[in-house]
Amino acid sequence: MTSSERQAGRRSSAFGKVDLLIALEHEFGHALGMDHPDGDPHSVMHETLSLSTRRIPTAADIMAADEYYASLGDGGSLLRRRW
Repeated sequence: MTSSERQAGRRSSAFGKVDLLIALEHEFGHALGMDHPDGDPHSVMHETLSLSTRRIPTAADIMAADEYYASLGDGGSLLRRRW
């Protein structure tokens, strides 16, 4: 486990289950055109997810989303956009 992961304890109701939030984040990433990364087992977009684990998006995940957004051609950037 790393600083980008949280593990549910045995007494938690989340223990032994798939984290729906991370599953949705992962699938949303695919909907945005993102692929599974090479070599980063802690990424939200990694191809497997352990039970009882919540992943927090890593810096690489955020940069990949930003690169995808910028590739849409409007010159924008998620990281530089003012909402």
